[in-house]
Amino acid sequence: MPKVRLLQVAKKSAWTLLVDALVLSNAVVLFFEVEAGPQNYGDFQLLRLAFCGIYMLEMLIRLFKRGRAYLHRAANIAELGIVILASGCVFGLGGEPAWLWRLTVFRTLRIAHISGFAGKWWPMKELWLVLIGFSRAAWTLFCLAGVVVVVVYCAAGAATGLTRSVAEEGVEEECLSAIGCLDAEEYFGSQARSALTLFQLVTMDGWAVKIVRPLSSEKPLAAVFLTVFAMVTSYGLLSVAIGVLVKSTLSLAKSHGTHASQVRMTEDIETIASLRNYFEASLLLDDRTTITSRELRDAQYVPAVGKAFKQLDLPLNDMDELFRHLDKTRQGAITPEDFERNLCLMVKPSTALDVCSLTASIGGSVTYVGRMGRRSDVLITQMDTLRDLLETSYYELGRMADPNRVSTPVAEVGLRQKGSIHNPIPPGPPRYTR
Repeated sequence: MPKVRLLQVAKKSAWTLLVDALVLSNAVVLFFEVEAGPQNYGDFQLLRLAFCGIYMLEMLIRLFKRGRAYLHRAANIAELGIVILASGCVFGLGGEPAWLWRLTVFRTLRIAHISGFAGKWWPMKELWLVLIGFSRAAWTLFCLAGVVVVVVYCAAGAATGLTRSVAEEGVEEECLSAIGCLDAEEYFGSQARSALTLFQLVTMDGWAVKIVRPLSSEKPLAAVFLTVFAMVTSYGLLSVAIGVLVKSTLSLAKSHGTHASQVRMTEDIETIASLRNYFEASLLLDDRTTITSRELRDAQYVPAVGKAFKQLDLPLNDMDELFRHLDKTRQGAITPEDFERNLCLMVKPSTALDVCSLTASIGGSVTYVGRMGRRSDVLITQMDTLRDLLETSYYELGRMADPNRVSTPVAEVGLRQKGSIHNPIPPGPPRYTR
């Protein structure tokens, strides 16, 4: 990454951190102001003036730097409106009404932008994974929440019916035992109250002591139903929600690692482009247009070139082997364009097309080897047959040459000498020639 770009990112990050720290400080001051009460509001007037003054200066800087483009986002317009209202309250109305000044607490929503900052600052990369993972799983979690609402609402009707007689009896006048006492009208008096009670069971908030145990003596069936509901929803649906978050975070972690490799690949491509510029300048001095293996070896003695090749971390350290890999056409020389293109292919990660091509190449080689194996088996069978025929032929020739079974060096030679076998007449020249 160029130094200028790094400097710009650092400046933007420092500005964002400064504004976020100011907004958080404002929220802390508002907390102490509310705790102090209306009688001590005047003690915080200087702090209110300071915050509003800084906010107005911040907005002026933003508007001056970005102009109308700053107002293209609804969040920026909302922040500007909050600052204007709070400043008018503090400077024009003396801090009253207080709620108008306290609208500045809504500026803490800008902390949601921390995900973008965390993605650029390596110490917060784990936080970035959690925040972005949650945002990507938000829709799935929203759908799961809808399922929970439907389940709770449907089960609330069953719970109301199962506990109806208990709800009609109500609660005793004096209930000294928290375990044996249940205000059934409050917990199961209507569909809405039953739904709220079941939601309490989903969160496992005292479901056994406050609800199930008191019902177990009067309505055991209702107690069993509520227990099963609590187990299914708490350890079933909520576990699914946790699984969705974990899966989203893990998949994002993989993509984040891929993003890091993409950054490394971009740096490698820039390094390769600088190497190409070096070789083009070197060839221009020699009035040549192609690179040879010798020039590639000699370039290693240039410190900058050697450092660049070391930074690329290529799988081939020997320059002759690297040149043979780059020289696809085996002409002994390559152009700077071919050097850059083939070297970029080495540093880029494999794509699906590369895997398919490799698979097809391996499959073709395996098919060729299989065919050669089958042809070799057929040839071996034919050679065995020919060997048997030759053995039989030589045996018969031996009997013709020596009926008394006296071995001769070569039976064919003896037969030719006796005139029993005539040499074939060689064919004449062809009648027509090309």
